[in-house]
Amino acid sequence: MVAAVAAGIPVVAFDSVAPSDLGILSIGNDFRAQATLAAERLVELMGGKGKVAIMQGVPTAPNHRLRYEAHKAVFARYPGIEIVAEGIDQDDIALAQSQAETILKAHPDLDGFVSCNASGPVGIGRAIAEAGRAGKIHSVGIDDLDPLLELIREGVVDSSASTKPHLQGSWAVMGLWMARLGRPLPAVIDTGIAHITRENLDSYHTE
Repeated sequence: MVAAVAAGIPVVAFDSVAPSDLGILSIGNDFRAQATLAAERLVELMGGKGKVAIMQGVPTAPNHRLRYEAHKAVFARYPGIEIVAEGIDQDDIALAQSQAETILKAHPDLDGFVSCNASGPVGIGRAIAEAGRAGKIHSVGIDDLDPLLELIREGVVDSSASTKPHLQGSWAVMGLWMARLGRPLPAVIDTGIAHITRENLDSYHTE
């Protein structure tokens, strides 16, 4: 990225935190707020008490790390919530499912699962469904991959807090086009956070 900027190649960052010294457009949202929304939703579903697991994505990814820290900060405010397990899925659905299966076997009394990335809730949801525990374990996801939306529709995953990735992609293309034309760009474009549930699923992309 640094070399591209130095060479005069238009660069924008999306769904992440752009290095402040590069002076490039960053497209995303408040990742801490996004994760806080997800974790608070899980606490609400669990009635403020129970055992939870956190699925990290890529620990070195800035957005995943910020979400992870926010999840832990929320749970720390509730004495009745106990974090009993953590997984690292490297933003891979199959690995997330494998990690979730291991956690479910080790903690048969698990009450909730929350993720730090888009792949996590898909793998978690599939693990919950295959274990026959849909409706018994609450799961709150991140973002809006099509398999996740289907799991929400089926009632396997309760909800998701989405960064609106489609909108981020559109703004990334627009930003690169404007940069190529030499137009000034803002430092940040915040695409907002969408709360996706089974009730608003059909209207989500039109909001």
